[in-house]
Amino acid sequence: MSANTFFDYQLYIFDFDNTLYAERDYLFAAYQQIEIVLNTKGLADFLKSEFDNHGREKLFNKLIKRFSLSESEIEKCLYVLRTVQLSSPLLFIPGTVTLLNILRTQSKTLVLLTNGNVLQQKNKLQQLETDIYQWFEEVVFANEIAPKPSAESVFYILKKTNVSASAAILIGDSDVDRQAAHNAGIAFLHADNLPR
Repeated sequence: MSANTFFDYQLYIFDFDNTLYAERDYLFAAYQQIEIVLNTKGLADFLKSEFDNHGREKLFNKLIKRFSLSESEIEKCLYVLRTVQLSSPLLFIPGTVTLLNILRTQSKTLVLLTNGNVLQQKNKLQQLETDIYQWFEEVVFANEIAPKPSAESVFYILKKTNVSASAAILIGDSDVDRQAAHNAGIAFLHADNLPR
């Protein structure tokens, strides 16, 4: 982050997964549903264990190999992952709503910027505990422009909001977010360091 304090910016660009809510909550529900749809005992436990121990990287490749999934089974997995309906809403990380309300009362511009499959990201947004548009003027799906770490979606937001790069900050949870901020010439703050 630059010499500015957190509340000195005009534009706050928030990542979504693991910045505003715990993605694990969505994924683990999807994993349970995939096991049911494929009728394959142990599949959800395998996915959860791999996720907890090694993260999401190449997780579906490991799943395909471990369970010898066919093309149609892979398609079913992806469909469930992108459309699963949860039994309870996705909750914001504690303190997030308070922080967003503070920023809004200070007339800050808030934009949500998320990578990933657009259908899946929209499905997650619809299952949040409250309407995302209470806080964010706009939701930008980076995959419709150019996925982070490309700066293209950040440039799009800067142009649309008419805010200079020096007055903008990106808040995220990953090196991809940090690199996107760097590529766009704006400040970055890791979500773990948010004042919430």
